[in-house]
This record gives sequence, structure tokens and C-alpha cells, in this order.
Amino acid sequence: MRNNDFRCQKIKPGRYKYRGWIIQCVGYYPPDHCVVWEAYDPETGCADFHAFSKKAIKKLIDADILKMENTK
Repeated sequence: MRNNDFRCQKIKPGRYKYRGWIIQCVGYYPPDHCVVWEAYDPETGCADFHAFSKKAIKKLIDADILKMENTK
């Protein structure tokens, strides 16, 4: 069972929209032999999150939103 009801909306290959952020594949990172993903806010253009999987980026976004909701 999933713990949230949010899904990524595919914009084009390697680019998704998730809860207001744009997640995109940055490319292959040779030293760690993996693909790097980043999430940026389209309003500010700032890349806020970086991870080695799309799943990890989604968790970082969810944690940040939860933290923001709890501080209000």
C-alpha cells in the first residue's frame, strides 16, 4: 500500500512533474555508476533536491512538504 496519493506526471522522457516540482534526469554519473536526478522549482528555477533515484527525490520532496506543513 502506498503511503501517499501523489503520482509523477510524465512531461517528456526523463522529465516529470511531482507536487509542484519538476524532476529531471541529469545524466549518468560515472564515479558511482548510476543516474542522477534533480528536482527544481519552476517558479524560482532553483534545484532543491538531488538524488540517485526518482524514488529518493520523491521522498525528499514529501519530507520537505511535511516539514513545511508542521511548522505552520
